[in-house]
Amino acid sequence: MAWQADRGRVGQIASELVAIASVNPALGGLDGGEARVAERIGELCGAIGCEVAFEEVLPGRPNVIASLHRDDAYPALVIEGHTDTVGGPSNEPSIDGGRLVGRGTCDTKGGIAAALHALERLAAIDIRLNIHFVGTVDEEVGFAGVTHYVRHHPRADAAIVLEPTSLVPVVAHAGVLRGELRAEGRAAHSATPELGENAITALVETIPGIVSWAQRREPNDHELCGRTSFSVTTIRGGSGINTIPAECVAEFDWRLHPSDDPEAARAALVGHLAGSRVSLASISLADGGLDLDLGEPLVAAAQSVCGGVAGLRGGTDASKFWRAGTPAIVLGPGSLAQAHTADEWIEIDEIARAAELYVELCLAL
Repeated sequence: MAWQADRGRVGQIASELVAIASVNPALGGLDGGEARVAERIGELCGAIGCEVAFEEVLPGRPNVIASLHRDDAYPALVIEGHTDTVGGPSNEPSIDGGRLVGRGTCDTKGGIAAALHALERLAAIDIRLNIHFVGTVDEEVGFAGVTHYVRHHPRADAAIVLEPTSLVPVVAHAGVLRGELRAEGRAAHSATPELGENAITALVETIPGIVSWAQRREPNDHELCGRTSFSVTTIRGGSGINTIPAECVAEFDWRLHPSDDPEAARAALVGHLAGSRVSLASISLADGGLDLDLGEPLVAAAQSVCGGVAGLRGGTDASKFWRAGTPAIVLGPGSLAQAHTADEWIEIDEIARAAELYVELCLAL
């Protein structure tokens, strides 16, 4: 008979983690939140015999690594979830029917609770697999935690990244390039606009052509993730209502094909803008996507346990594992539609089912 997760136990672990406010400091969170979540994870994992280590990634912001190491000859699986959250109105967990409500329930403290409960089960059985749970910082802003981990640790044989996927394994997701476009003009009195060069007009008139070019650029379509997209998300310019603006800046978010190289995309954008009054002023994020080979043993194991696979247009920590040579899937309880919402919630039954799937997947591997 297959192991059945303890619904009360996963609800308890998730509630404890949600109660610890860990909003990313770059998003207005108080210092130390991620560290306190890491400490609690370490306590829970240490109690079942895991080797626990903390690695400071950013000042006061450590990753936590909890290992069930059986034998050097066995393959290694990493299960990774991020300890930071976005901001929100409440870190006080509450139960509403079968739902756990509170900031981080879905993204990703529910998934972490499921993984920790699965570890409790896996620690009690004989399995020829070394399992490393990694709680990372800074996923919501700059991926510093996972980047630090893959740079400083041996390549694992497989990785499961905890994000809300409604328990459907994600094997591909988009990359992203974010930055600023700038148009330079010449200031003049608005009564004599012909004496100036309007930077706002220059940028606004150029944007549709950039969007059209980005949509035509190859590669631009993926069977699981859909088409790429280029979105202008903020714009600012001008110094006064009666002055022709000398500068205008717009921020953009470019969702790339999973296999695309962000540096190649950046260079292509620079080339496209050459000769125009608009330039690429800066890049704030360049992150490659995930495009896992469907023939990977990890994919076969995930399909045997969970059924079909899917793709995402968002980004996750999984791409950092994959691009460092570790096959990685994204799999977790909760819906992406609930992530970052004011009333974030997750079904406790789904957390319990996730714990069961993690155990089954480890056994399949």
